[in-house]
Amino acid sequence: MKLLASISKYTVSKIITFFNKLTRKFTEHPHSLGETYMEHLSCALYYGLSMLLTGLAVIIHAFFPFIFVTTGSDLAKEICKDVDKREEL
Repeated sequence: MKLLASISKYTVSKIITFFNKLTRKFTEHPHSLGETYMEHLSCALYYGLSMLLTGLAVIIHAFFPFIFVTTGSDLAKEICKDVDKREEL
């Protein structure tokens, strides 16, 4: 019975250590920017989805140069400005 208890304590200890390390992996970078995980998630999703949609607009622009004339460069400037502002905090 004592063997089972010591194995259980060891296992629980290992599981807690694993989850602590995993949590740090998810929060280390966002915290370096002064953000929570959820704040960073929402910002990164916004950038990624904006880039995908803008990428489609730029592909359309490649075939029809009179459509979405500044869409790609406008988004690039907006994201660069926003990233620079976030890094200053």
